[in-house]
Amino acid sequence: MSFLKKLFGGNVVENAVQEALNKVRKNPDELTSWINLASAYNLAGNNEKALEICNVLVKDHPNDLALWLTIATIHLDEDRISEVIDAANKAISIQETPLAHTLIGRAYIKNKQWENAITEYKRVIGRDDKNAWAWYWLGVAYEETSDTQSALSAYKKASELDPNNVEVYKRIASVQLTLHNFDQAISAMEQAARIEPKYKQMVRDMRDRLAKI
Repeated sequence: MSFLKKLFGGNVVENAVQEALNKVRKNPDELTSWINLASAYNLAGNNEKALEICNVLVKDHPNDLALWLTIATIHLDEDRISEVIDAANKAISIQETPLAHTLIGRAYIKNKQWENAITEYKRVIGRDDKNAWAWYWLGVAYEETSDTQSALSAYKKASELDPNNVEVYKRIASVQLTLHNFDQAISAMEQAARIEPKYKQMVRDMRDRLAKI
């Protein structure tokens, strides 16, 4: 997740690591402090160090839910698909949680296993139907299987739950263009432009192109 350095600034991420280190020094026997340190290294993009910590911890704490979820998250950043699924399933064996299924779903998305992704995100939604990103990724998986109507329904649900998500309006516009619903496609991009003005030019270009059809 080194992109977070660009998003928040390198100093913010480095300070998070330092803060986590300080907490470990104060509470060296506290498992949560060590897991937080591993997560901080993960956010800083040092996944080798993060996994090193987790691999030591898991020997003494093989049934800790948060630890397995952290391990799955780290492997996801490294695109280690089978390791993500193994770690997330270990977490599920300890306790069913939407996050574990979300991690498996993201792994399947990365690996372009769309049907499996659909199954996992349905499981997430079955446990947390207010999860906007779960609806979004469910839509992506449906779109990739050419099930445009199901994709559109999922994207619309995502937009209702998170009306400020630009990406979902872009996806809605794409699906509406595929369905030749041009007015709805423009409307979706207008929504995106209201959130991020940089898309205003894209709306104008879309109008010009569609006017020639």
